[in-house]
Amino acid sequence: MAVRTDIQYVQFYTDGSAARKLEHKQQTKHAAAPKYRRVKPRVKVVDPVAIFGAVTVVCLLVCMLVGFVQYKTMEKRTAQMNQYIEQLQQENMQLQQTYENGYDLDEIRDIAEALGMIPAGDAPHIEMDVQIPQEEVTQEMTLWESFTTFLAGLFA
Repeated sequence: MAVRTDIQYVQFYTDGSAARKLEHKQQTKHAAAPKYRRVKPRVKVVDPVAIFGAVTVVCLLVCMLVGFVQYKTMEKRTAQMNQYIEQLQQENMQLQQTYENGYDLDEIRDIAEALGMIPAGDAPHIEMDVQIPQEEVTQEMTLWESFTTFLAGLFA
């Protein structure tokens, strides 16, 4: 290979070494039909994770609203049930008073004595001594007996 010589830049200006400016030709405008550019369709990229998140948020919001409506409905129903319980308690108290006023204890005692009933304190009491029978002590079963008993219970 040949050895290349070092190129050194010209340090001094010499006549004719300047680059000449080229004259541009003026283009004449023709009345030609305009060229239309083909417009590239704009593609909007949508992130599927963002769509999934938005759908999830909407679903949770709907669920929360439905839960709130159900809560308010149950709150109203609870108030109605409490009012109904109070009404039943008042009715029960009125019926209890009607029941207690509907009978006379002295009259009932007279009827019971006429039928031959006596007070509980005047009734004779008999005491009995009862002994609980003791269980018989059985021998422990052998391995063979427990196996046959198991099979008999299994196939019975």
